[in-house]
Amino acid sequence: MSYNNLIEQWITKRKHAVNTDIFKSKITAAGVARQNNLTASESEVWVEKAQRRM
Repeated sequence: MSYNNLIEQWITKRKHAVNTDIFKSKITAAGVARQNNLTASESEVWVEKAQRRM
């Protein structure tokens, strides 16, 4: 397994964990953005993609 694949797997798992916390109301999308140096719209995109897959 290549290094890039490992990074992609980690990113996917992290986004899943973050989205789960948002859905459980443990954190807000704005809070995620602040913690991960993202814009609010970037974190909202994560949530929207996760909702479409459900």
